[in-house]
Amino acid sequence: MAQPKPGEGVTGPGRACPSGKPLGSGRGESRDYVDVVRLNGRTYYSPPGPNEGLADPSKLGAVVATVRCSKSQHDSNRRTEPDWTDPGSTFVPDGSPLYELVGVPVACQVAARSNDGRLHLYTAMPESRSSTCPP
Repeated sequence: MAQPKPGEGVTGPGRACPSGKPLGSGRGESRDYVDVVRLNGRTYYSPPGPNEGLADPSKLGAVVATVRCSKSQHDSNRRTEPDWTDPGSTFVPDGSPLYELVGVPVACQVAARSNDGRLHLYTAMPESRSSTCPP
């Protein structure tokens, strides 16, 4: 499998993850995230459930990107919601690879290991899905 280019999509000097703006004293916000990744301006979704949305490891292709920032790792209820990074995620950890799937256009689906350690399948959301993707 191809490896990401050095420094591609990782945090480091000059590449800090967004953290949102501080809220006023004593204020907090509650957020519920769904399992998504962002890549090339598209949002991909993995369905909830213990056995839904899991990818077959034998179908993994090349690494197409590396998650720069995971919102769940950099979010705080004392700050506004952080901005998206691209590539980014809600639950796939910082520095994790995003994989293409053999025979499937990246514009339709990708795969990654979420924070539960399992290999999840992420399908492009309808509003950002390529017209070449199956329904």
